[in-house]
Amino acid sequence: MNLLRPLQTLLRPPLLVWEHVLVSLVLATLLGRAIAALNSGLFPQKYPQLIVGELAWEVGSKSPDYLILAGFLVAFFLVYPGLRLLSAAIEQTNGSVAEEAFRQLLLYALIPIGLWISYSCLSNDPTLDLILFSTVLLLLVLAFAGAALVKRLETSSKADYVASVGGSVLLVPLALFNGVALMLALSRLNLAWQFQIGAVILAAGVGVGVAIAGLIVLWLRAVSHFELQKQLRFCLGLAQIGLPLYFFALLPTPWIGEQGRFWGDRFTPALYGLIAVLMAISYLDWGKRLRRQRDFKQPTDLFLVLSPLCLVGLLLYIKMPIAGANFLNPDDYHWGEFLLPWWLWQTFHYVPFQDYEPARGLVNYVPGLFANLFFSGDAASYLAVASKPILSVPYFAIALPILANTIGLLPAFLALIVMPSPGGLFEIDLLVTAGLCLLANAFVVQHWVRYLVTWLALCPLLILFAPGNGGLFTIATFPLTAIALYQTRRLERRYLLRGAIVVVGVALVLIVFTPLDQMLLGAIRYGLEQSSLNSVAYGYEWFKSRGSQTFLSYSLWELVRASWIVITVGLGLLTYQVVLQRERVQRSRFLAFTVPVLLIAVLLIPRAAGRIDPGSLSRLGQTSAWIICLLLPIVLMITFERRGRAVSLLGIALVGGLLGFGFEAPPSFERIMQQPVAVVNPIGLNLVNGAAIGLPVLDGVVADPAHLLRLQKVKAIMNAVLEPGETYLDLTNRNAQYFYLGYPPPIQAGAVYNVIHKNQQLRAVQRLQTNPPPVVFAADAASRLSGNQVALRSHLIYRYVVENYVPVAVDQFLLLVQPDRVQRLKALQNAIPAVDAPLIPMVLDADASTRMTLLDYAFELPQLDGVPSSWGRSFGSLKSTMRKVGEVDAKPALNGVETVNGDRYKVTSANPRLTLDVSALNVNGRDTGLLVFDFACKKRSKGQLAIRWQSTSVGSDPEAVMQLTPRNGKQIVPLDAAPRWLLAKGIQTVSVEPLDPACTEFSLSNFSLYQRAEVANN
Repeated sequence: MNLLRPLQTLLRPPLLVWEHVLVSLVLATLLGRAIAALNSGLFPQKYPQLIVGELAWEVGSKSPDYLILAGFLVAFFLVYPGLRLLSAAIEQTNGSVAEEAFRQLLLYALIPIGLWISYSCLSNDPTLDLILFSTVLLLLVLAFAGAALVKRLETSSKADYVASVGGSVLLVPLALFNGVALMLALSRLNLAWQFQIGAVILAAGVGVGVAIAGLIVLWLRAVSHFELQKQLRFCLGLAQIGLPLYFFALLPTPWIGEQGRFWGDRFTPALYGLIAVLMAISYLDWGKRLRRQRDFKQPTDLFLVLSPLCLVGLLLYIKMPIAGANFLNPDDYHWGEFLLPWWLWQTFHYVPFQDYEPARGLVNYVPGLFANLFFSGDAASYLAVASKPILSVPYFAIALPILANTIGLLPAFLALIVMPSPGGLFEIDLLVTAGLCLLANAFVVQHWVRYLVTWLALCPLLILFAPGNGGLFTIATFPLTAIALYQTRRLERRYLLRGAIVVVGVALVLIVFTPLDQMLLGAIRYGLEQSSLNSVAYGYEWFKSRGSQTFLSYSLWELVRASWIVITVGLGLLTYQVVLQRERVQRSRFLAFTVPVLLIAVLLIPRAAGRIDPGSLSRLGQTSAWIICLLLPIVLMITFERRGRAVSLLGIALVGGLLGFGFEAPPSFERIMQQPVAVVNPIGLNLVNGAAIGLPVLDGVVADPAHLLRLQKVKAIMNAVLEPGETYLDLTNRNAQYFYLGYPPPIQAGAVYNVIHKNQQLRAVQRLQTNPPPVVFAADAASRLSGNQVALRSHLIYRYVVENYVPVAVDQFLLLVQPDRVQRLKALQNAIPAVDAPLIPMVLDADASTRMTLLDYAFELPQLDGVPSSWGRSFGSLKSTMRKVGEVDAKPALNGVETVNGDRYKVTSANPRLTLDVSALNVNGRDTGLLVFDFACKKRSKGQLAIRWQSTSVGSDPEAVMQLTPRNGKQIVPLDAAPRWLLAKGIQTVSVEPLDPACTEFSLSNFSLYQRAEVANN
């Protein structure tokens, strides 16, 4: 009878418990792998004959391959029944709620496995650390569940069981991290103490051993869940004692030389002060929770002893990379977006959004603030800050406590683990999410005035911090704000008046004593201008990225990076279900969080889909990471609360890890243990001596020699041309170069590529006219991209410099210089050391023809391809931005072409041409720049044309040509993008030459000359 009882238990429905199946799969896989590894180590491959094959060459063995499969099957059918029997025993001894809690704890333990599965989808060689960590957690759950079974602890609620077993499990990793924290602090406090990784592992092992020994004592003495939890609360509190030490990770990685370890990065005492403050605040919060732990009464109160501030330090450490030397970023365009903002504010007092428009908002000022406050403020300092733990401090310190207050500390910790770290974009998502939680929590408790004041404070701050996402936040939260305003007027009218007086008073003070009002208006203007052109200025067609990612299939790759859309559909369906089925209180709480999330997800479509770069997750993936890693956990935790928390978190690990780890590698045991002993070895690195080369801001960085030589040459040119207090204009989009050389940009942006709106260009030209820079960098032969877009993209700036400067060639550079400064360049013959090669002959006193050739080189356009057709298809919306100069005679002179019927023509011989006489219009090139006409090829949807012109100033110029590939329809050809047209005097003729041999019959009609409205009267 006793033998049949287990069989009866196994046959009792349900036969398949999916939590047990998942755990069995994991444990069976590890057991099978362990059996195979043991066989490989103990039993070599047996050879019946002298056979040579791949196994012999590699000293391999086939037995493990068989054993891993057989071991998996055997282990699974041993583990699964064992789990079923254990669950049955728990249910019989501890109660059915204990059994449910046991299965829930198994799911919690599988979360690291979920992260590993996600990462393995995007990596060919994923680390096994997460699997091992999950296995340890599973074994701990089984061990403590067995202890509760042996002790026959009666369980009245699921929370009791989760608190006792889950708290015991949590104590072990906390103890492990205490040992690592101690070694980190010791290694940073005294660089003479040189530890090996074995010492770190030993310290972590001692912590784990002490924790396990303590837990054994606690469980042996336990007589009830209540008594056990009292002791566990104290132990969990005590186990956090070392976590604030992780703030020592904010110190840079030490360097090592012949005399031992030393600090290679120059940091200020303020960094020690920051670490001390963070540690002090964390210990204060820790001490307060430890003192209050005796007051906790409910089982769930057990986890209230955990300090979010202590976990911020742990979070920083887990996510930090092992930092090496400071390599100078070769991407001057994107890197300059972080170098310039704070430096311009600090050095030249440029007001944000007035004197300088940061690409993403005040978020770009944070790296500079930290680089100057905690380091020496040079280029190496920015590199020591960017994407390092110190940059994450304010965002994690804000986001983790607010998220923890909303969904619980451990779910919030998991969300931030899978969420990519701050470093340019994701800090914006963290703060917007924190703002949503603050507002939703105030809405739920119906503190209407507090909600309105919070909203009035958050919206301007987020708009300043990131105009795009801040604007979306304002729109997405407006429905809740309208309800809160209505409720305030109805229920709290008296407090509304007081709040309004306070808000107005604070606003007046800020307006009088700070430039915040100018900054806010500028940020709103910047956001509106950029958003109106963002898609057409920066967008790529989605289908052109097809096949650009080789590891995943096309459909799976696109599903991964656009998964936020699928999640949004799911949230919409969930909202529908909650509205119909939940009670009013639950429905209100759910909608307070979900409505803004849904609105943001929809409003993000233009922003996210505007940049879909081939081969990367790009903005689609970044949006998906935000929605899935941060916003989805909030909605799921609010919806299912504790009932579905384990399943929800496992789902977040599976899906969120897929997106989050697509941007950065997950935590690994090696990295965690290596951090306290990691060092930078500078031997063999090309460290820059900034003072020796006249670029002190580059001191201490590792730079590519070619990049460094280029900067030296540019500096020599500046020294020759510029007077103190003057600057130059860069058209090559090398933002960072301004910082390296110490010159502020003369316009509101470091990169002309970003000055696209006509209002932005008009403001830039006005500043150039007010204080014209003596020199303009127009092109760089060493790294010139094919096709300079300045003439098309920032036309007004291009027009200004072409008309007011003289082109010269110096070494590899094409410069535009004020006429009175040209001769200063002659002093450069011996100014630049011949590192690679001496300076090439200069072109200074050039004749008109040579100057035009130099301008062609500087503003060389690729074939216009479909640009005229794209604009032509939008003629209706563009018409208001143009002014008609005049219509062109519809009867062109023909050469090699004959008229077929009206405006239809046919090529009859070589060198076909249709020549239009425009002399009657009496225009110069600067007076009219757009040629508008209709084109259609009879047999094809496109053709190929060349546009030529003649003028009285130059006559017949073979270089005065522009080629395009028009699609059938209206064309708008920007002839003024060619310097030879813009500077031409007295335009006489415009010729159209058909070049496509497959399009010999076509129509041309309705020729007109237009001018851009913004320059029509200049």
